[in-house]
Amino acid sequence: MKTRITMGLMGLMGLTLAGCSTTLPTNDRVQVIEKNCAVILSESANAEQRQNAYNQLIESYGERYVDANNPKQTANWNLFRQNVIHDENGQLTREFIEVSDWGCANGNYLEEVRLFVEEIQASAQK
Repeated sequence: MKTRITMGLMGLMGLTLAGCSTTLPTNDRVQVIEKNCAVILSESANAEQRQNAYNQLIESYGERYVDANNPKQTANWNLFRQNVIHDENGQLTREFIEVSDWGCANGNYLEEVRLFVEEIQASAQK
């Protein structure tokens, strides 16, 4: 029964992963996000599996929203990623995990993380 609910939720997520974006992610990206969200939402996943899922999700976000031909955007994205990776007090990492969990559970991962990244980048520029 739980598997059916999860599969139904994952199917629903495929329809809403793009959030408010006007450009839908490719099917491959949607599948990667759905797979990793399923790991995060799974009660049977261990810490290493969850960490790998979070890492793949952040890369999926970067592939979706960061224009590799825009040096400023790429630099800002790389700075954000490095700040998450080297977060000494763990606050930014915890917030990223909370936002990812929320986005996965609600089927709008990309939109939730986009808003979070924009907020963090805006506060870093002040």
